[in-house]
Amino acid sequence: MRGFSVSELDVRRKQAGGNASWAARAPSPSSSRNTRMCRPRSTGSPSLLNHEHKLLKDIKSLDNLYAKTLNFYDELALYIAAGEEKLRQIDTTHPGEGGETRRHPEADQVMEAQELRDIRAARDDLERRVHDLKLTRQVTMQSLPSIRLVQENDKSLVMKINSTLVNTVPLWETQLAQAVTIQRSREAAGR
Repeated sequence: MRGFSVSELDVRRKQAGGNASWAARAPSPSSSRNTRMCRPRSTGSPSLLNHEHKLLKDIKSLDNLYAKTLNFYDELALYIAAGEEKLRQIDTTHPGEGGETRRHPEADQVMEAQELRDIRAARDDLERRVHDLKLTRQVTMQSLPSIRLVQENDKSLVMKINSTLVNTVPLWETQLAQAVTIQRSREAAGR
């Protein structure tokens, strides 16, 4: 509607060329004025085609993001399995405190006790990291459906834009051209 002058439909308006016939004043489908009136303008706001192009780029980016997130999910499973295996190994080689350290002399017992505490601290750190990886994996799994949901919404918008460009805009142009022609016919019949 931008660029469309309502005064063009006014029957009392004087034409610059005098009393030209209504057929000469009727818009032709190929006239630049008619095309200018009916074409969506891109000044001030992006056109539908620009939006469609951006949405298509977003859809492709979301596809890449989905694939990378899925790979990350699988990698996390490997790290979690490796961490759990290392925890199992530590638990089997160093089952608990005490036992062995009492058989050695006192100096060796102190060193072995410290070594055991260091191993236990490292084991606790590893256990926390494995727990964090499990939480990250859970969040990653939950993000996969939301990526697809956003992608499906973008696809829906692209389809609506296509429908508008293919169906609505041409129908609107046709109806507008018919309305202008009918108004000019009324003007010519009234004189």
